[in-house]
Amino acid sequence: MPEPRGFNTVRFRLLSLLLLLQVGGCALLSPPPAEPPPEEVPAPPPAPPPQQETPAPAPVPRPEPVPEPPPPAPTTYAPPVAVLLSSRAPAYERVALALGELLENREIYDLSDRSLSPRDAFARITEFSAGAIVAIGLRAAVYARDYTTVPVVYAQF
Repeated sequence: MPEPRGFNTVRFRLLSLLLLLQVGGCALLSPPPAEPPPEEVPAPPPAPPPQQETPAPAPVPRPEPVPEPPPPAPTTYAPPVAVLLSSRAPAYERVALALGELLENREIYDLSDRSLSPRDAFARITEFSAGAIVAIGLRAAVYARDYTTVPVVYAQF
């Protein structure tokens, strides 16, 4: 029986496909290419023979620096201070004694002393060369303001 023409075409195509698959499959199964042999690295040159080490010279000791002497203490000059009392009230006398302990060069004057007038007291303060006056009480502050030209510190207790 004669075969239809379409059957031969299908057979031809099928055989062509099988042939291509077989050739392609063989190409897939081929062994991978061989890797090139690794390059040989030359061995490092031999180390030179060890030399005898000479000991390092001992370090020269540095002399310790001599500390500088401390600077002399500054000299201070405290001008003389006149402490002027309005009266011999116990509170005023305690303040005058406390100031006497704190101040090095001071003189205490009392305006309630009848043997010395305020003008005479200020004449002595001028002879004393007082740099300042501490007036304790209102009366002492008023007289210090009127009879002197040095700075006056007023204290009322």
